[in-house]
Amino acid sequence: MYQTEHVSRAGKINHDYFLCRFHVEYSEYDAMIEIESGDILRGSLPAKQLKYIQVWSDILKAELLENFISMRSDSKLYKKITPLS
Repeated sequence: MYQTEHVSRAGKINHDYFLCRFHVEYSEYDAMIEIESGDILRGSLPAKQLKYIQVWSDILKAELLENFISMRSDSKLYKKITPLS
């Protein structure tokens, strides 16, 4: 996995800046999930919901990666991904 360091405006090194990731909101919880591993990079989720998100993201990994890469490029185009229901 491609990983590097990014220094924020505050001068702090942000190691997850270049990790492929997506955001999850559930009730009062908010988390950033790495696409490749399904690990929480930031925030928190209840264990049951995290497991559900990890299974969902594993099934849709290729689409999530494609969207992440597209959004980081100049095109800023993405495909709608079926949400959890």
